Amino acid sequence: MTRVDVAVVGSGPNGLAAAVTMARAGLTVEVHEQAAVIGGGLRGEALFDSAVRHDLCAAVHPMAAASAFFRAFDLEARGVRLLQPPISYAHPLDGGAAAFAYRDLAATRDRLGADGRRWYRLMAPLVRHSPGVTDFLLSGQRSLPPDPAAPLLLGPRVVDHLLRGNGLRTEAARALLTGVAAHAVGRLPSLPAGAIALLLGHLAHATGWPLPQGGSHRIAEALADDLTAHGGAVHTGRQVTDLAELDARVIMLDTTPRGLLTLAGDRLPARYRRALERFRYGPGAAKADFLVSEPIPWADPEVGRAGTVHLGGTRAEMFATEYAAVRGKAGQEPFVLLVDPAVTDPGRAVGGRRPVWAYAHVPNGDTRDPVPLITRRIERYAPGFADTVIAARGVPAAEYETYNPNYPGGDIGAGAITLTQSVFRPTPAWNPYRTPLPGVYLCSASTPPGPSVHGMCGHLAAMAALRREFHIVAVPHLGPNGGPTPTENNPPPHRGKQESVMSVSHRPTAAEDFAGYLRAYHADAIDGSDPVAEVWDRYHLPDGTHQVNGRMWDRDKILGSLRSRRSLGASYELYIHEVTVEGRRAAARYTISTPMLGKIQSATEAAVFAELAQDGRVARTISFSATRPGWSGRDRDEPFDSAARPAPGTSPAPPPAEGEEPTPAQDPAHYLRAYYAAGYDVAVPAAEAHDRFHTPDALHQVGRKVMQRSGVLKALEEGRKLGHTYPVEVHETLREGNRFAARYTTSRDGNPKRPQEVFAFGEFAPDGRVQSVRFALDPGYDAA
Repeated sequence: MTRVDVAVVGSGPNGLAAAVTMARAGLTVEVHEQAAVIGGGLRGEALFDSAVRHDLCAAVHPMAAASAFFRAFDLEARGVRLLQPPISYAHPLDGGAAAFAYRDLAATRDRLGADGRRWYRLMAPLVRHSPGVTDFLLSGQRSLPPDPAAPLLLGPRVVDHLLRGNGLRTEAARALLTGVAAHAVGRLPSLPAGAIALLLGHLAHATGWPLPQGGSHRIAEALADDLTAHGGAVHTGRQVTDLAELDARVIMLDTTPRGLLTLAGDRLPARYRRALERFRYGPGAAKADFLVSEPIPWADPEVGRAGTVHLGGTRAEMFATEYAAVRGKAGQEPFVLLVDPAVTDPGRAVGGRRPVWAYAHVPNGDTRDPVPLITRRIERYAPGFADTVIAARGVPAAEYETYNPNYPGGDIGAGAITLTQSVFRPTPAWNPYRTPLPGVYLCSASTPPGPSVHGMCGHLAAMAALRREFHIVAVPHLGPNGGPTPTENNPPPHRGKQESVMSVSHRPTAAEDFAGYLRAYHADAIDGSDPVAEVWDRYHLPDGTHQVNGRMWDRDKILGSLRSRRSLGASYELYIHEVTVEGRRAAARYTISTPMLGKIQSATEAAVFAELAQDGRVARTISFSATRPGWSGRDRDEPFDSAARPAPGTSPAPPPAEGEEPTPAQDPAHYLRAYYAAGYDVAVPAAEAHDRFHTPDALHQVGRKVMQRSGVLKALEEGRKLGHTYPVEVHETLREGNRFAARYTTSRDGNPKRPQEVFAFGEFAPDGRVQSVRFALDPGYDAA
């Protein structure tokens, strides 16, 4: 038995996001961080003055206000104030000119002059659809977006950015947009850089480019506090050198592919190892931290109101300098990104001293001291800056990896942002987070959606692991006040309507928990790593009998089908709608939903009747399944909730008095035979036939169609006009509490060549009549 459910290596924003997500799902989680302080790229330190704190990597956080993970986590509600600068970002030019992206889109339009209207038309639709656009670009990139407008808005704009710079004509507007594209730290122009430009560019006018009050470390502390509040633990100063050191069911690695190669040793398959070795890293970032005596003396004082400043010159200059960095050529005028935190957070300036944060894009592994390079770049647009510097420290790109192993050669993106590596990151795979090693997942910025402090790589990797390893599909609640900490005496509650928590050390037998058996079996068989034969025999007798859609399937045929489904590599969602158990017999109705193309789903509707062996495994099944393309299964009805099950040992309905017709609750088989007979008997009014067995407000569901009394009566009248009868042969019925399940065949006029097998599930009203019934039909059943 493992000591913990989940071990996370690395406490950067993605590692902590993964840990929080899994702890909120009720699992025991430990985080191992080699540094003395948590946070990875969120760390801060007082470098020169004990009262002045410097952000060591990230300083400005558009995604902390915009990403789906942080929207759910809600930093503001946890006391982390996200302060907005008066101007989101600025781009100074030679001669004292500058371009500005104000938080107010209209103000930006007015300031950009001739290109103002073009900028507005470019950004306004994205701002209106900002959550959808952001979620689309920060997804796992394996599904279509919930907001269909997002790709329609982004696609043409990204292509137009590559081909003609979105039609911007003035140097100021071109530089303003290209400076944002340069956040891709790669060749310009490009499709990935265009997408980043539009994402960050529109956020400047939507949720903004905020700074956490007090410094970036506040975000890491909030994540760690939530983790420990939900039973997790963080171990600092703990360097993991081999996966064997971790005693956990699942391992989440907030590392680059290079880190995975080191930790896994020779355990990785050769093909996967070669794919990781081919993973490309991008240009480096060389960091400079300054302690200054006064605000930066910009040639245009308005630049001093911007939270972020891009120092790149003209569009053509940025194209040249970024291309040089990609090609490994060390230029003297690199692109520089600068932040004066005290502009947005005045508390960061103490006693007249204030931090200035800046980094330059340089070739990967560049060894030059960045302080002279960056100082010279700032002086170009803020003459006299050097005279305000009290102290400075530079970290060459080659040394950045020492500070954070996820920055190979100074690549703060944990991998080059190319078109291929934007989608296939780190390798071409449907599930980019899962590795070939059982229970080992990557959750770093080397996976989709890539770099930035958004937490989505960790969150999406955690959800992939929850679904596959623990059979938990529902997204845990991530906001404040998310419920009590799970303990031995206070186990995790049922999370969501789709799935409940599975014990990591025990799989239920069908006799112990039939719903749990269905969840565990389908998870292990379709999305598991154990051999399919082992999985099958875990839950079923090897010599059991199994009938699917009227045909007998032996063990070999079933195993072949399971292997085929696994080879497709698609994920799935299981919705159990209802379960009825009586003695050693059980019946269930459920849906397996599998992505075909993004959010377009193919749902397999299924019903099964089973006999259970003495050891709790399944001895016999008779099942029906039908695939329904384009249907997710969620719209069928509410999924089964085990908390609503009747108490064990519920007494059956009393027998009818002598000479009286039994109610459906007393004899479900009689109900089915008699209802079909009366329903199509022209001598009996249809309303009388219905109300004899059903309450007036009863609901009838056939396939996807739900009918009330009026719809049922209309269907009966139409059937009567055809003059047919439908005799019923009931094969088995089950009763549990007020629930029943039945399996029977019927055929038009008793024709044995055209039988129809029906699986019926329903509930009884207190008077013994049926108050709701659902029919799953198998038209291809062969009675022989």
